[in-house]
Amino acid sequence: MNLANGLIDQLEIALASPELSKRAELLRQVADLFVLGSGKFSDVQIDLFDEVMSTLLRNIECTARATFGGRLSRLPDAPLRTIRLLAFDDAPEVAAPVLEHSPRLDEVTLAENARTKSQDHLLAIAGRSQLTEPVTDVLVERGNSDVAVRTAGNGGARFGPGNVPAHRPGPGPWRARHLHLGSPRYPARELAEIVRPCVRDGEAQAGGGRSAPGGADPECHCGELR
Repeated sequence: MNLANGLIDQLEIALASPELSKRAELLRQVADLFVLGSGKFSDVQIDLFDEVMSTLLRNIECTARATFGGRLSRLPDAPLRTIRLLAFDDAPEVAAPVLEHSPRLDEVTLAENARTKSQDHLLAIAGRSQLTEPVTDVLVERGNSDVAVRTAGNGGARFGPGNVPAHRPGPGPWRARHLHLGSPRYPARELAEIVRPCVRDGEAQAGGGRSAPGGADPECHCGELR
């Protein structure tokens, strides 16, 4: 109860103050407490932290939110409501660490985020260690070329039948060398269809519009897929 009373008292003081810095400082202190005791709190205590954190998050600047989110992003018991607020933050620098690393985000939440948020949010999701089919379906459907390449190169990504990332025009050349060319999730023919367009785009941009003979890229080893 002492912890609860102390946090609530500080929260009331911080919210009554017009200074955002006081709220950010309180959030930092609360994060310190939670990180220190992570794995030891009861569900009731986590709910208390969740209430305090989610309230403070709505009233601090982007830099403080990003720092805070990075600290919670890998904790297996991070407060759920707070993690969701961070994941759906419009600022990619706030959302990205949570979207890429948090074990608290389930399949439904990730798919919802991928359907509604920016390409930077999708790019972060594409970097998760594990991606289920419902999530990759949305990434492939909505993602730009950077998202598609990162998804395709993710060894922990699962794809539905025939739903491999297709070439999508976008800024910058595709980084084909990040693809897991030997992955059993990608038949050779489908991999070739992914790699060849990116090779042509990359060569054209690097050579002022000139492509190498046959569109070959020594780093892509496309010839092995033909």
